[in-house]
Amino acid sequence: MMISLGDIKTLADAIQRVEGYIPPNAQYPQGSLAYQNNNPGNLRYAGQPGAVQACTQNNGCFAKFPTYDAGYQALENQIQIQAAQGQTLSQFINQYAPPADKNNTSAYLSTLVAATGASADTPLTDVISGASTSTFDTSTSGDASSASTDSLQSVADVFTEDSTSLLALGGAALLVFLIARG
Repeated sequence: MMISLGDIKTLADAIQRVEGYIPPNAQYPQGSLAYQNNNPGNLRYAGQPGAVQACTQNNGCFAKFPTYDAGYQALENQIQIQAAQGQTLSQFINQYAPPADKNNTSAYLSTLVAATGASADTPLTDVISGASTSTFDTSTSGDASSASTDSLQSVADVFTEDSTSLLALGGAALLVFLIARG
């Protein structure tokens, strides 16, 4: 069976969820830092057009954009820059959210894999172009649905401490599960 991978918007939207772009609510009366900075990708400041440097005592320095659209465009630009470098999805996220910066990079990668339908080794150019990829044939693979369920459970286990990320993962995981079941 062939499935189409996501496009750049699918990947950017998944990153936005993982990065915690949260409008004001009871837990975040002013919204998350990403929200306050109009920076859905929580990009570090690197002289992006229209951005200024916004530093906090606890979180370091990030880019602050004049509008949400400017921040979202900067996120897409960053994805395209790293795609042009020939990176795979795994290489991308290991540079974008490295463990050295206290990121749970493996959980982040699992979320992006679930959201895009790509594998960790898929070239980022294919992920953002919506290329097609083959999946296993559920009619001849024995108990493929339980293997998919086990894989999705292991991804969900990573997020048991973070219900927001688990909720964001849920829709993508359900889609992957339904595709696997045929």
